Amino acid sequence: MSTTPPPPTPRQSPDMSRWTGAKAAAFLKQLALHGNAARAARSVRMSRKAAYALRARAPEFARLWEVALADFRTMREVAQFRRRAVHPLLDKRPLRPTQRQGSRPGDNRGRAG
Repeated sequence: MSTTPPPPTPRQSPDMSRWTGAKAAAFLKQLALHGNAARAARSVRMSRKAAYALRARAPEFARLWEVALADFRTMREVAQFRRRAVHPLLDKRPLRPTQRQGSRPGDNRGRAG
């Protein structure tokens, strides 16, 4: 008598409704990049509500959340600093009201020659 082998078991698919260490790490990375919890949660296929619930029940995750937001703010400040002109003559913004037109170096207007 021959016995038939048992049917193959379907592959276990990962449970997308639960937080894992990898999901939490990916969430925190996205939070540091974009500063938006809803966007970071969507990137790991979780809801914003689930992210805030995890934050409420896991103090270490909450601490890392704050670190990620601080990293985002620092990166944003660095990006703003890099957009500033290196030299005032290279600045494309209009002159401030406190500056006079003739006060730029090399500008001889208003001087007797």
